[in-house]
Amino acid sequence: MRLSMKKILTVALFLAVGTGALFAGSDIKFQRFIPVSEVYGVNIDVNSEDIEIALWNRNEFRVTVISSTNSYPVFELSNGILSSEGTGSICKIEIKVPESFYAKSAYGGWYISTTSGSVYASKLWGDIIEIETTSGSIGLTKCEAQLAYISSSSGSINCSQCIFSNLLNAEATSGSIRFDGIAGGMNADTSSGSITASFDRPLTQDCNFDTASGAVNITLPENPGFKFVFDTASGSVYNAFTGYTGGRSGVDTYGYGYVVCRVDTASGSIRIMRK
Repeated sequence: MRLSMKKILTVALFLAVGTGALFAGSDIKFQRFIPVSEVYGVNIDVNSEDIEIALWNRNEFRVTVISSTNSYPVFELSNGILSSEGTGSICKIEIKVPESFYAKSAYGGWYISTTSGSVYASKLWGDIIEIETTSGSIGLTKCEAQLAYISSSSGSINCSQCIFSNLLNAEATSGSIRFDGIAGGMNADTSSGSITASFDRPLTQDCNFDTASGAVNITLPENPGFKFVFDTASGSVYNAFTGYTGGRSGVDTYGYGYVVCRVDTASGSIRIMRK
């Protein structure tokens, strides 16, 4: 659906995995500038590349491909769509984004995917942010959206100073999940790793935190109340708002219990702390 829409910035790179030092002796192989007036959404789909996205104070996008070989993708812009495909060695993709750019959901919002590589982005702004990687970590700093979907099959997820006014969904098959900032609600699921979430404002939606092996630590500001539903096969439970400590499974209610906070861990402690 996203790829058929006009005025979407689409970077589709299908590159083979290389070996050796990643960027030793690397050079800029390709660079393209795109006026911000031609872009309403961003769709990046790559295979075995690291991706870095950051703002700059110019009124245009800059897409840069860095590689240690002479095999690199070629970008073309047609009807507002920037696309690229080809084969080559492992690369690094750098994208500079104008400060004024807002990714609209009608044009796909922000969609970033890499099969084997890490994604690091700062100050993304839009209706929706969706980031996924099969093998690599994801790091977001000061990003803002209504909805966020973050997924890593093998790697950690770290969202720092972010604002997701509606909901954050974070999933890591093997790796820890960390969040600090503002979110209406949060769903976090990892098969192997800890979950740490610190909220600057009270939750407005139900939350689910699930890890097969790892501790869950949640920090909340003062709030009207929440219902704490917990289950751990092996680990302690503590709620600083009520003083509850002890049992491995149960329900503990603070205040009016407006939102439900469900926490499930097969092996690890569960702690809800005051901010």
